[in-house]
Formats: sequence, structure tokens, C-alpha cells
Amino acid sequence: MQPNVLVRTPPFSTLGGILFGLIVAATAPALETWKPDSATGTSLAVIVPERAALVHTAQVFPTRANQRPPSGAMRQAEQVLRNLDALLRSAGSGLQHLVRLHVCLAAPETLPEVQKVFARRFAGAHKPAASFVVSALPDRDALVAVDAVALLATTNAPAFRSAPDSRFALLPSNSKLYVSGMADPDALLPATRETLEKLTNAIGYFGLGREHVVQLKVFCQPMSEAAAVRRVIAEFFDQRPPPVVLVEWLSANPAVEIELIATIPPDTPHGRVSASEPDALRPVGFFTPPGTTDSPVFRRVARVNRGRLIYTSGLYGWKATDAAGQVREIFQTLGEIVQAHHSDLEHLVKATYYVADAEADRQLNVIRPEFYHPQRAPAASKARVRSVGPPGKTIMVDMIAVTQ
Repeated sequence: MQPNVLVRTPPFSTLGGILFGLIVAATAPALETWKPDSATGTSLAVIVPERAALVHTAQVFPTRANQRPPSGAMRQAEQVLRNLDALLRSAGSGLQHLVRLHVCLAAPETLPEVQKVFARRFAGAHKPAASFVVSALPDRDALVAVDAVALLATTNAPAFRSAPDSRFALLPSNSKLYVSGMADPDALLPATRETLEKLTNAIGYFGLGREHVVQLKVFCQPMSEAAAVRRVIAEFFDQRPPPVVLVEWLSANPAVEIELIATIPPDTPHGRVSASEPDALRPVGFFTPPGTTDSPVFRRVARVNRGRLIYTSGLYGWKATDAAGQVREIFQTLGEIVQAHHSDLEHLVKATYYVADAEADRQLNVIRPEFYHPQRAPAASKARVRSVGPPGKTIMVDMIAVTQ
């Protein structure tokens, strides 16, 4: 099996999945959690062992064997976790190996109910990181949907997608790319295709093609067009799309922004990237491929070469009541996380900023430059959303960093 090809693999049989799950449980390297919270079933950060392979999933919904989702947020959250566990087991992982959950809620008032379910399910020693955002969902009957990153037992695994529905993909232990969100000013569906072209052109700078894409996160509106957006993505990838996550964002123009994760197989030349470039051999390098732009608060592409990945939960300014105070408190917490794990703010890899009003958006833009080195800011996406969950909070940030 060639390590630089995304190979379509049939789902495991039930017995095979169980046996593989037992092997995974026995051999998987340990995840490190930081500041676990029994009240929410989550940790402030989860640290992944170096050279570990990861499973990235598409969005998982609370559907049950062609039936409508159960009623109520708690029952739906329980069903989502059952569905996610089955999916992860088919990929050679499981809930016990979760790194981070990205949770979309149809309404902010369901957050405490979903957290109660998580607290029961993750009552043991290991608790994943988690971020919550309020978004319209592609399934109108759903109150909650999740996508996940989880640990795979084996190292140097080839990347592959499940067949036939691209529910998950593996991000092997070799180098990996995180590409900032890109957009196009056209109408939603043509803009989706044009944005995908821009993204694949950007990874082409590193000698990569569409077959190396591991996950797409699509910020778009209206969510009623989700099925059409998925069709455009499927056509672009010749009916073999990577896992896709859809999040509503409140933007009239552009109507869509897409971020991308890709794998760099060890035998793939890094395109036009020279080994003599300053960032070529650091734990994380930052690049601006030809035809793209960045700014002092984000770089277009972050390439992770080595080190342990640090996944944070969604970070809030819990004490502050104003937007500026929330932003500063978030960066203070972020600094504490990376400092505690032999890293710093120049080794941030990927940021996703969710803002719920114009003032939070403005203050984030004003304050970020105080904390970022202009040449070593993370790849990033920023989305205006209905709510970031907790009452009174208007900004949430989730982050991936790497140890030095």
C-alpha cells in the first residue's frame, strides 16, 4: 500500500471492528490531558504523542438507522456519541481515544444539557478537549452534531478514507498542513468550487494534490443549501470527497469560506519549498504560497514537521464582560497552556475564531497583533456565528499548537 495515496477501504466487520478496538486499546500511546473538568466531561487541553496518527471525522448527527433523531438535546447528544463511537471503531479508534470534539448546537440553551451527557460519558480519567458553537445544522431535525479528532494506535499509517461516504480520514504521523480559510466573492455554489481550486493550488506548492486532503471545514450560508454545497465538493473530488464539516456563518459576502487539512507523505517532495528556507526544518513552519496572501495576524499555511500537537478546548474570557477583556483573557489562558507544555505563541499552528457580534470581531482584530509575531502567526479562520454558547460570551477560540 503506497503511503502517499488515500486508499478507499471498506468498513470493518462488526467482529473485526471489536477485535481491532481491543488491539487499539492495548497499544495506543497515551494522550495527556490538562485541567480536566468533571462537570463538563472535557479537558482544557489534550496533548497528542509525537509521531501519532490521528482520525479526522466528518460531521456526525443523531440519526438512528434511517429514523429521525430522538427528541430532546440530551437524547440526541447520547445518540451522537453512540454514532461517533461506532464510526471511530470502524476507523481503528474509539471514544476512549478522543482528542477533541467540535460541537455544533442548534440553540445555545442546549449547551448545559449536552455537557451533562459528556460529563456522564467521559467520567473516567480521559476527557477530550471540546469546543461549542451555535449554528444552523444541515439536518433540520438535529439539535446537536459533532466532528472529532481521535488517536489511532498505529504510527506511520497510510492515509485513507472510508467507503463509500467519506466519513473519516487518517492523518498519518508524518508532516501535515493546515491551510487558512479561503473565500471567493461569487454566489455560494460557484464560490465553493473556486475556493476549492484556490486551496488545492495552495497545497500544490508543497507537491500535494486533492488526494492528500484529509478534512474540509466549510463556513457557509444559508445552511438550506448544504446538500448543494456537498454536491459541488463531491464533484470537485470526483465523488471521493474528504470528510466535510459544515458550520453556518453570518456573512452576506462572501457566502463561503473553507479551511483545509492535508497530509504530506514522507516520500513526497515538498514541491517548491526549499530545505534552506528559515521555516523548513522547525517544528512548525509558516508559508505563503504564490497567489495567496496573509497578514500580521495569520499565515496562509502552517506546516507541522515534528513535535507533540496541543489541542485546546474552546477558550473563553470567563471573568471579563466586555469584548476586549474576553480577548485578552483568552490569550492569557492560551499562553498558560503552551507554556505548561514546552511551547509558546510562536508555535501556534491553527486558530479558529468564532465571534458573535461586531465588537468582538473588532477587538480581536485590534488585540491579536499584541500577541503574535508577524511572521509566525497561526493559520486561521474567523467566523461570525449566532452564539458561542455560554450566556454573555461573544468570542470563542479553539487552537492547535505544537511543542518545541
